[in-house]
Amino acid sequence: MSSWLPFRSANTVAVDFSVSSIALLALSGSQKKPKVKYFALGATPAGSIKDNMVADVSLASAALKELLKTAKCKDKAVAIAALGTNVVVKEILMDKGLNEEEIESAAWVEVIKQFPDISKVSLDFDLLDDSPKHPNKQSVLIAAYRNDHLQKTLKTLTDSGLKPHIIDISYYAMARACDILIRQLPKHQAGRPVGLINLGKEWTKKVVILDGKVVHQYDHTFSGEQLLSRMKTLLKVTDLLPLNETKPMNIPKKKLTDYTKLIKTLLLPQIERYINFFYTTTESKSFDHLFLSGDCALLPHIDKIITESCGIPTSVANPFLSMTLPKTIDKTLLYHQAPRLLESCGLALHEVYHGAY
Repeated sequence: MSSWLPFRSANTVAVDFSVSSIALLALSGSQKKPKVKYFALGATPAGSIKDNMVADVSLASAALKELLKTAKCKDKAVAIAALGTNVVVKEILMDKGLNEEEIESAAWVEVIKQFPDISKVSLDFDLLDDSPKHPNKQSVLIAAYRNDHLQKTLKTLTDSGLKPHIIDISYYAMARACDILIRQLPKHQAGRPVGLINLGKEWTKKVVILDGKVVHQYDHTFSGEQLLSRMKTLLKVTDLLPLNETKPMNIPKKKLTDYTKLIKTLLLPQIERYINFFYTTTESKSFDHLFLSGDCALLPHIDKIITESCGIPTSVANPFLSMTLPKTIDKTLLYHQAPRLLESCGLALHEVYHGAY
């Protein structure tokens, strides 16, 4: 069996590729007290990344090598994430007492329904808790993805001197980071969902957590690049939201109205549609809180605009607020760029979470 679901590994560094940046992050410590070891953000070469996957190995590996030098990274084992749209994840019931080969055979039966050509597919499974409704059954989580979706990404890692060690699923990584964010809420109410929305330049990824479990996830293309391009024109800047920025950019008062209008026109409707979609597919009728991550989450006042427009308390995600930081870390840079490091944080947390989510 080709094992690719997350598992614990000492000294693992998380690598997250997006169309705007490459992120490195390593954590240590425990689930209650995570510690940041180091992090780095580097610009993504034009044309090297498409749909959150490597499109040009030579360009991506060259950029990654430079970033590894900047971070002084000595770790070789790597955790990366597969986009949820490229993965089939399903929880099924199996008879208790089956050995590993029997469980794998039953898992392949389910996978074949989605991927008829199993020669191009990797599979893994994880045993979950016993089923309370079926005493003689056990829940098994199976996951599969087509190898060609990550082939270039894996080649980029090996060409950079790294060893692919964990292939996670993007929304599971987000869920782990969201667990940290939920702990930051002063009055989180049990039984009410918390949403995390990653607003990238090409994709938006959404995950909803309810009482510690992922109850909803959704990935789709997103016109974040269009929004940021319009912002550049409005604010007359050439480098909007740079990777070395340590504080929010200033929006001139005379342009604040047009700035807010752009967010309400190009971004807000997509968030409102998702919220309404979630309400129509579940019994929940209100969010306890929304967290924002990704490039567009760095836009000033975006949390306030969504809070006022949607009536849901909203904040920009920073999972590092409650973590221990070494003196070598640039705290202001880490805190400001935290929305861009959200998924890499979730990947890195798997080691200290011992496989939770």
